[in-house]
Amino acid sequence: YKYTQQKEGYKHYCWSSVKKMYVNLWWVILLFPVALGLLIGDEHFPGNWQTVLLNISGLFVSYSSIWWFFCVYIVFLITSSFFFQMADKYNPYFLFLLLFGCYVFGFYFRIYHHFAIENKYFSAIFSLFLNFNWTILQFMTGAFALKYAWNTKVHQFFSTIKYRNTSVLLGIIFLIMIHSI
Repeated sequence: YKYTQQKEGYKHYCWSSVKKMYVNLWWVILLFPVALGLLIGDEHFPGNWQTVLLNISGLFVSYSSIWWFFCVYIVFLITSSFFFQMADKYNPYFLFLLLFGCYVFGFYFRIYHHFAIENKYFSAIFSLFLNFNWTILQFMTGAFALKYAWNTKVHQFFSTIKYRNTSVLLGIIFLIMIHSI
């Protein structure tokens, strides 16, 4: 949405957001695992220098599992301008198929063929790469929805249906039944 409002200042906005996210992460790391860990005297917090370095970089956030999305979100912020420019330039069907290929690749290696990498750093980077490939399709589907105004098309479609609330309710029940199989 921000990209459509101001394409010129979008990269600056993204880098400013990256900076804010890292400052928030560092405050959380400084206050909880480091300060409380040293105060309590727990050997796992803050841990060795490698654990602290990986957490500060955001590659591996072991102190708090609620930050699992952090590094993927940062990569999305940094690369979103590129992907939005691709959405403006290329055929959406071609781009959707390419992104679907990235999704299948990320899903396969993340879920079905997950293998262990001995090195902590390479493992964190490879996991980030898989998570990015696994979620780029959803991210860009949202961009396509905004660009091509899917909401107005869906609204126009549903405005022609006589019993739309009942139809949508039956559709949701049908999806729940299919999902439970």
